[in-house]
Amino acid sequence: MPFGLKPSPAILSGTVDHHLSQHTQSHRDIVDLLKRSLYVDDFAGGAFTYLQALEVYESTNYLMSGGGFTLRKWKTNSKELRENIESRKISTAGSNEARESESSVNWQVNRNLRVGSTTTDQIPTSDEHCDVKILGTNWNVHRDELQCDTADLLTYAKSLPTTKRSVLKLSAKIFDPLGLLSPFTINMKVLFQILCSKGTDWDDPLDGEF
Repeated sequence: MPFGLKPSPAILSGTVDHHLSQHTQSHRDIVDLLKRSLYVDDFAGGAFTYLQALEVYESTNYLMSGGGFTLRKWKTNSKELRENIESRKISTAGSNEARESESSVNWQVNRNLRVGSTTTDQIPTSDEHCDVKILGTNWNVHRDELQCDTADLLTYAKSLPTTKRSVLKLSAKIFDPLGLLSPFTINMKVLFQILCSKGTDWDDPLDGEF
């Protein structure tokens, strides 16, 4: 699937949905979880116990492999589950190496027991190297904390002129598919709505309370 083409995400979504529809009777719970938790080619879900999380890991791997999707880059806040996944990866490294280069879907699972995919296959072993990315959000898998780094966003904001166009630019630049920042970003969207209702031109300088 050549990513970068405009129809690629829609075709991928349709393909995955078609594959899952073939298993609604035999694996209804896992299919429902995948459909509810997929965001393009990433998955954010979870379970309340180690055994339930392990079942998610095993069932989704089995289910998706039937469609040619190799699930990889699993991350979790459960040390026991991390070690289990790592040991399985080592034991099957040889047989999986060829498949890893083919079509794949990256996954993330949250919890109580959370699991997630990152840009690296390395399992972090200490607090100093345990920040991973989950749908654009920094996640410390040892402390199980989600963190939002706004330094780059603030620098970008300060470089913009104070206009209605800049308000829209800034709000559109925030990637927050999980909606974790909504209590803050809603303020910019409300401000943009007010400016539109007042008839403010795109490049008119804002003043006063605005």
